[in-house]
Amino acid sequence: MVETEFSNDIEDEETQNKRVVTVHKDPQTGDEIRTTISNESSGTQKMLLLYNYLDEALENGYTLFIDELDAKLHHLIVRFILIMFHDPTRNKKGAQLIFTTHDVYSLDSENFRRDEIWFVDKADNSVSDLYSLYEYKDEYKRKIRKDASYAKDYIAGRYDSIPRIYRDWEDTDEQK
Repeated sequence: MVETEFSNDIEDEETQNKRVVTVHKDPQTGDEIRTTISNESSGTQKMLLLYNYLDEALENGYTLFIDELDAKLHHLIVRFILIMFHDPTRNKKGAQLIFTTHDVYSLDSENFRRDEIWFVDKADNSVSDLYSLYEYKDEYKRKIRKDASYAKDYIAGRYDSIPRIYRDWEDTDEQK
């Protein structure tokens, strides 16, 4: 909900200030409680801010780029957003969502084709390599199967794009 406040009781458009408020129902009294968006959780704030961009992309067939889509959002909300972009009745104009994530909850063949999943692998010399799961070949030079367990294999380090935490610690210890 958008409420309008007026500065100094002057009601012209140049002095109007608008603020976003949320309305909650008190479970004990049933009364409406209004609060500013700053009092909401960071996940609620992010979703409210993303909503217009998501809706506009879907309505107009735009491509939307979001860095760390999963940050501050529940896994089911992220999954719902993905479902909207894959649903031809909701996404009639072919909008695309391109996003980064560190979350593997939605990393499966139900949500993505192999050519829609891309990894970034930072090498020891700090140069990053970008490649799709479709292009990736395992240690036996075989392509990854469509029915593979993408999330499980990713966490196991099979796709080479996970942080090398332990090796980095060991290198630091050896340098001392």
